[in-house]
Amino acid sequence: ISEIRKLADYLELKRLFAVSVENSLWTSARSAGYSEEDFLKIFDRDFTGNGADLLFDLLCIRKNNGSQEARKKILWLTDEAGEVMADMAIIKYLVKLGHKIIVVFKEGPLFTKVDFYDALEDEMLADELKGAFFIREKSLGKNELIRIIRSDNDIIAISDGISENINLLLTSTTFARFFKEADFIISRGDDQKRRFFDTHFQFTQDIFNISAGENDSVNISYKPKHPSVIKFSYADLEKKARAIIDQMADAKKKGMTVIFYSGIIGSVPGKIKMAKKSCRFSSGGSRSSLQ
Repeated sequence: ISEIRKLADYLELKRLFAVSVENSLWTSARSAGYSEEDFLKIFDRDFTGNGADLLFDLLCIRKNNGSQEARKKILWLTDEAGEVMADMAIIKYLVKLGHKIIVVFKEGPLFTKVDFYDALEDEMLADELKGAFFIREKSLGKNELIRIIRSDNDIIAISDGISENINLLLTSTTFARFFKEADFIISRGDDQKRRFFDTHFQFTQDIFNISAGENDSVNISYKPKHPSVIKFSYADLEKKARAIIDQMADAKKKGMTVIFYSGIIGSVPGKIKMAKKSCRFSSGGSRSSLQ
């Protein structure tokens, strides 16, 4: 049964991806008269690119499998104002499969691109985003971001902090933090593909791009993160932080002066407070160095 469900999910996503690159649906009035045959032709598009198989494997895992690792945090970079409606259909289906989606809009107007205020004020788009958690803060703190990620909010809406094509040197702190915390990035359209793929730079995250390919195909490109990047789970960090705190507590009991740098401990909410409490820092001979 699980294999049948996975196949059904694959077919549904395949059709949604095919629709997402059919720009006549939002640029031409003739699409209002499309017949069933026209849509079947759209659904029958070929898939090209080096990322199609990998992306479907990552996405087509239902939440009732019980695997926390299979549930992905996906940073979804929207593009055109029309195609975002197709994006929302995909995003809602991914949520149904158990994934958490951070939807990224432009900060302000940029030609035909969809922006954050469209998400708030456009009646149709706002209706699609009903129930999503909107973040207006441009410099969201690390602990607050982690709290939001761990919450029950399946769709989180943010802006990238800029009113131009994606430029990672100028994006907001909030965007940068979500970029770091996501499991991978899905970018949309040719402009974003050019910025991420037509460059010698490598990134700290796996990047996918979904755009129209040659001969009416759906092109899914994949750029792996830099091979030197190492990612730790929160469980790993919590375990390491606990071990460090225990070591400091033991040293304190032996009358030693404890000085610690909060790199690992500070990366887990509440652990600095726990470290201070465990070691009972006071002016009576012990001191801490927090950076």
